[in-house]
Amino acid sequence: MREIMDADADADADADADALALARAPTTWTPMIMFRLDVVVILIDWFITLVVRHWRIHWGGSRVAATGCVARVPTWLDARASVNALGALVTGWSSGLGRSTALALARAGFVVVLGYRVGEMDAARELARAIEGERGEARVEFVGPLDVTKEKDIASMSFKGVRARGVDVVVVVHCAGVFEVERARGGGDGAAAVNFRGAVATTKRVLDEMSFGDDGLGLDGTAGEFGMRNVRVVFVGSFTHECGTARALSLGAFERWLAAYGTSPRYYNPAVNYMWSKVAVCAYAAYAHEEWMTKYGGRVSAVVVDPGLIDTRLVRGWPIAMQRAFRFVGKTLGLMQSPDEAAIGVVRAVCLAPGDPTCPLVYGPAGVRVRESYWMRNGKSAVAKYFSA
Repeated sequence: MREIMDADADADADADADALALARAPTTWTPMIMFRLDVVVILIDWFITLVVRHWRIHWGGSRVAATGCVARVPTWLDARASVNALGALVTGWSSGLGRSTALALARAGFVVVLGYRVGEMDAARELARAIEGERGEARVEFVGPLDVTKEKDIASMSFKGVRARGVDVVVVVHCAGVFEVERARGGGDGAAAVNFRGAVATTKRVLDEMSFGDDGLGLDGTAGEFGMRNVRVVFVGSFTHECGTARALSLGAFERWLAAYGTSPRYYNPAVNYMWSKVAVCAYAAYAHEEWMTKYGGRVSAVVVDPGLIDTRLVRGWPIAMQRAFRFVGKTLGLMQSPDEAAIGVVRAVCLAPGDPTCPLVYGPAGVRVRESYWMRNGKSAVAKYFSA
């Protein structure tokens, strides 16, 4: 814990500088942009997509068997005997789906690993107490400082201390997500940074540090058994990636969005930006799954979760009236579920064995299996081109 506090203190200067820069930067947009006609049209498209998807899930999807998998660590993840416990790194754990997922994974028997940002240690300790209250023998480990939008944080992230305390991170669950109602200060693309690029970079760092090569040595030159472990990466997608707007704009528009990563367009539409970030997540998961299964000999696999409509703080930047209408319609029509309900589908995605021929799968609420999306089939080539450029 002392090492964590030292790292937190060392990062204070950088955090203060970042905060000062943001305070001086002008705000380009306000939440009222959500009432602009081109944004409202896309929100209507999302609503139609949600209703259609909800119907498919409840009438055309097949529920995953083995409901008991949410109550214990699956045997395929713990296939090799080891003195180390199995850890699960959860991003976006401070509220909503991330918090519920962290609690559910602890109940299943995983050691929960929390990557904290500067100033978040109090919140991380509070969640740790909640986890320990759910399950007496539960464990929580901290890694940080970790802000998924900062390359320096990801580059310096290390799991050596976690492993030294007897925990191997074999599960990564990306619940972190934002909906930016204004162009990010400084011209950057906030939704792309958190929802897509941050998840990709964090995952790569975990796999680079925690896996071992054919020679039995890790990147740090030390020997270990983790090379024989199985690893599961779960990406939280969104029903919005299947909306008609994305298909109408075409694969070419998605490729241009990828090429312009980090730069907000001159004509900014927050709904389009969020949509493309979720398209990218789903396409990347399909691409990465194939790459990992080959590179790591079938030991590393990916699954995408479409949690449906969840009552979270994701829309906190919207105008208050629109937030209330959003929740009223969602709950009245039975389309909105709680984070605890959505976390069931996430944990089932963690537990699904990689031998399933359709993995990575898209899941709906409560772990219902649904068809592979257009973007998972056709977006892989765009993502592959982007990462090979």
